[in-house]
Amino acid sequence: MSSFVHPEARRVIIPSMAGTGEHRSTVQATERGAPSGTTLDGADFRRMLAAASAWLDQHADAIDAINVFPVPDGDTGRNMAQTLRSAWEAVGAQPGEGIGDVLRAAADGALLGARGNSGVILSQWMRGLAQGVEGRREASTGALAEALARASTRAYAAIEEPREGTILSVTRAAATCGPNPDAFTPWEALRGAVARAEEAVARTPEQMPLLAEAGVVDSGAQGLAVVLAGFERGLREDDLPAPAADFGQIRTEWLVGASPRTETGGGFGFCTEFVLSGAGLDLEALRETLDSLGDSLVVAGDERLARIHIHTDTPEAAFDAGRRFGEVDQCTTDDMDERHAELARRADAAATAAVAAVAVASGDGFVRLFRELGASIVPGGATLNPSAAEILAAARATRAGTVLVLPNDRNVISAARQAAELAGAEGPVLQVVPTESQPAAVTALSMWDRASDGEEAAERMAEAAESVLSGGVTFAARTIDRPIALRKGQPFAILGREMLAASATPEEALLALIPHMLDRWPAEQRGPAELLTLYLGDRDAGPDGLPSDAAEEWLHGRVPALADAGVELEVVIGGQPHYPFLVSLE
Repeated sequence: MSSFVHPEARRVIIPSMAGTGEHRSTVQATERGAPSGTTLDGADFRRMLAAASAWLDQHADAIDAINVFPVPDGDTGRNMAQTLRSAWEAVGAQPGEGIGDVLRAAADGALLGARGNSGVILSQWMRGLAQGVEGRREASTGALAEALARASTRAYAAIEEPREGTILSVTRAAATCGPNPDAFTPWEALRGAVARAEEAVARTPEQMPLLAEAGVVDSGAQGLAVVLAGFERGLREDDLPAPAADFGQIRTEWLVGASPRTETGGGFGFCTEFVLSGAGLDLEALRETLDSLGDSLVVAGDERLARIHIHTDTPEAAFDAGRRFGEVDQCTTDDMDERHAELARRADAAATAAVAAVAVASGDGFVRLFRELGASIVPGGATLNPSAAEILAAARATRAGTVLVLPNDRNVISAARQAAELAGAEGPVLQVVPTESQPAAVTALSMWDRASDGEEAAERMAEAAESVLSGGVTFAARTIDRPIALRKGQPFAILGREMLAASATPEEALLALIPHMLDRWPAEQRGPAELLTLYLGDRDAGPDGLPSDAAEEWLHGRVPALADAGVELEVVIGGQPHYPFLVSLE
């Protein structure tokens, strides 16, 4: 899951989870800084959405950790975070100031960027909010109450077989306002919605026995509660307290023994999604056609544009069915049997692990890569450095006696070391591997010997990280004259801590960077360089907008020194923000 924070939300930190029982609350009851305004405008909602997106991003791992329904595949948090991030990105391109315009843009962005079952439902909830304030420049508390009611109705309507004890129950609870909402300010109404959402989340194990067996609340329900709490805090513009980002863990014995669905026979099947566009789309007929192909069917959208989600054993049949109704695009499939098996393996290993790893990560690709290498994630990045408390909370969530911490930014190393001191006698023991970049951490984790104790493993991983030469291409935050002349927004290359060439395009900066890296490689001490890895940023495309699978050929054609030096080239989608390219040489 990638880290995301807009400048308007840079002060946002995830809240403490003080609560009762096993369920941790996502909002603290406090009157400090309570807004007194009687209406919401577009600027208010921009702040609310920025805060909610940042907050959901930071909670994504904790939500993934309790993902049980409909399939225990550990992706609910990331899917919802991606969906809300897409909503925020769409709002960033919307110049309108009215709340109706801003929410419509958010709903459109959420639909196009929706991922997974809960993400598609979240996009429909956003669509209902937008319908509730359509055409309005400002919204009263009464209009907000109407928007929450429409949002719940829209979410329920998207599901073929609605189930209580899920995200749907939270949409209904949040919308259950009193008979005279305009007697309250919008902030008071939002705070009430958050409280009702929290109560609904806590009830989900009672409504769905599957959750009680697994020992968790519903992940989608928890995700929407986080969104609502983010809205409330964003409206308040308040500093949020340090986190203990842990909603619990699925019981290992339940996860390892979880059975695939039996209604259709076979395993969990494939999580299958696509976007359908056309004129006069008959979504009801499409729903009837797809219903026989699988389960967890969600049809979200309108007669012009819709996003489809279904769990099926035959993804191509679902795509073909969609093509009979309109133009099909953005087709994706995900093997849920494979994802569940991997999740179960990790849970089983974590239950007995003496040493665990935690990596600060930014970008969906890096998050996936670190997870595959066995690390838990702390969201971070160039504009969102995690606190010592966040790092310690993530380390404690692993339940291991010793935790390897990879900060992946020189500005985070001190926070990681502070977290090690804060752990105290309660533990765990934190061994900080002082990685200064995500590419260096990839190399370090690939050298992790699970048989070693924490101190020995940290030493070997630090040595591996130091053997990596890391660089990247980013954009100037302001105009400067030294150490190189740069205009605000201009691309430039950076190697380690040294600013190199300023360029007209990111591609030009990349082509200037790589020869520098080859020249700087200390061959006498380390031997010849063998591998150069190019990590593509969050635009999901290679140089000059080429698909990632074409980037390798593009680069070889423009940097013949790679082949001359016998250096292998690998291209990976890192998804990191702010840096269109990160490069490592080892």
